[in-house]
Amino acid sequence: MKLQALLLLVVSFSFFCAQEKSTVPVKKSLYKIELLGVANKTAFIKLYKYHNDKYYAQVCAIKTGKEIKAKTIVKPKMKTLITFSPGWKLLEVKMVIKKIKKTQGKTIMKSLPAIIYEDEKQKRIHLIRKSPKQK
Repeated sequence: MKLQALLLLVVSFSFFCAQEKSTVPVKKSLYKIELLGVANKTAFIKLYKYHNDKYYAQVCAIKTGKEIKAKTIVKPKMKTLITFSPGWKLLEVKMVIKKIKKTQGKTIMKSLPAIIYEDEKQKRIHLIRKSPKQK
């Protein structure tokens, strides 16, 4: 009798845990970065931060060797501050040559802005700005 009660308790608990796991929302990345352009050892980026089920964005100019961060957004309706400081550091700003195929079968070379930055885990990440769509 005690064994049946214990077994029923374990099965009920397992069912409850399975239901809880299925309702947990998928965790989104807290920060995203988009490279807009580069000039004179400065990167122009759009930094996104996930906050309260929504991404907020700030555009900023970051010099080589400096921390990647943007101004804090004040949201009076939410009574909160949104700070854009992922703990990343801009290591290098450069232009790279990339092959782009046209619809006519011709291959062209295009110079695109690129950066190398270090994330909060000291991992080096290479980011190249997406090429505008070819006509």
